[in-house]
Amino acid sequence: MIDSFILFKGTNVLKIKALDKEEDPITYELGADAQGRFKINSLTGQITANVVLDREVNQTANTFKICCFCTRFPIPKPREFNNHGAWV
Repeated sequence: MIDSFILFKGTNVLKIKALDKEEDPITYELGADAQGRFKINSLTGQITANVVLDREVNQTANTFKICCFCTRFPIPKPREFNNHGAWV
């Protein structure tokens, strides 16, 4: 458990990677529940802090959904998730 933890704006937080069986390109997107606290590079999957996050100031968990899309075929841009984790 980390007691004192600050992430400055622009700090790399996590990098995700999805694989497609046919090796088609993948793009990444954060769900609306990220609320601007994080941003993602849609091509590389690199997630960075978009604001200063100080564990001592705000002790709530920063949880959000990450979506991966196969970009072989155009897909409509989703707006947000419903309560069951599905795009609406």
